[in-house]
Amino acid sequence: MKLLLFLSNLNAGGAQRVIINLLKALDKSKFKIKLVLLDYDENQAYLDLIPKEVEIININRRGRYSIIKIKNIIKKEEPDICFATLPQVCKAVMIGHKLSGSNSKVIFRESNYRPKNKMFFLNYILLKLVYSYSDYNIALTEDLKKQIKKQYNISDNKITTIYNPLNIELIQKKIKDSSCSFEQNNFNIVSCGRLSKQKNFSMLIKSIKLIREENINNIVLYILGDGPLKKHLEGLIWKYDLTNSVYLLGYKKNPFKYIANADLFILSSLYEGMPNVILESLACGTPILSTNCPTGPKEILEEDKYGWLVPNDNVEAMSRKIIHLYNNPEEINKKQKKLDLRAERFSINNIVKEYENLFFKVLDK
Repeated sequence: MKLLLFLSNLNAGGAQRVIINLLKALDKSKFKIKLVLLDYDENQAYLDLIPKEVEIININRRGRYSIIKIKNIIKKEEPDICFATLPQVCKAVMIGHKLSGSNSKVIFRESNYRPKNKMFFLNYILLKLVYSYSDYNIALTEDLKKQIKKQYNISDNKITTIYNPLNIELIQKKIKDSSCSFEQNNFNIVSCGRLSKQKNFSMLIKSIKLIREENINNIVLYILGDGPLKKHLEGLIWKYDLTNSVYLLGYKKNPFKYIANADLFILSSLYEGMPNVILESLACGTPILSTNCPTGPKEILEEDKYGWLVPNDNVEAMSRKIIHLYNNPEEINKKQKKLDLRAERFSINNIVKEYENLFFKVLDK
């Protein structure tokens, strides 16, 4: 089967990690794979992770400017399936595929919850066309699947749920290959992600401020990642006098050594699709505290079975829960014993089989 995978770039990001895991694990005796990048740069973070047998086709055009090149590539390559993820890429692939006149099947993957009332009307219409045009759609969680079906009027026979793949073996190898030492007398918390509004690190920093006001001084937060709100977050840390309690460590190619050595991992996002960092924390054996944001955390953690949930964007609830876990280490130890079993549900072997089965199912339609 000839498979064309379309992706925006190879910068550090959740969608990029998923595609790389697929590229590595798909059975090469069954699939001939080419990766089409809309924006290529030799310095992109994940470039060296692409398997050598996967050819990269560089369009070097973004958004609507990529459509004609996508059309030409589809006509030239004559794939059996075109697979795309991320909205801007899916829109361009939809139009390029239509213009190409190709009979190849199209599968789109949606990675985030996008409420209609927070989208421009044109964007909503385009996404509705995307989901209707494709032969099949993939949602990352059951909650996201329900929302897409309802919001875009997509039938059951055009959408399925496939979770993000988790490369447990690779994560554990990276933990062993690197060392990271935190101050053992502290209660060390790690959070990671792009420094953007979505990740809501400002709320997490404010919760540390409330904790400090309770005269608890040995709870320390480390945030991994870069992004547009770096200056703003640095300003909050100075404003609240938290320079000894909150550290912005920047982007780390190997975040797992930090997560694995933390007492607690926190996801503070306002919304997600299927948060890879929670899956990776399971593989690292680090207990997880998350906002109950749409979508993903509640489904991965099965409410409070494999971690803890607090109301979304609630500084007081977050600070209270951190203090509670700090004062009750036996709760953390109890949860920690369950994490290996939960991580296995999302193992790359299980998830890649679901993708392979879907590709053949769609091809046979």
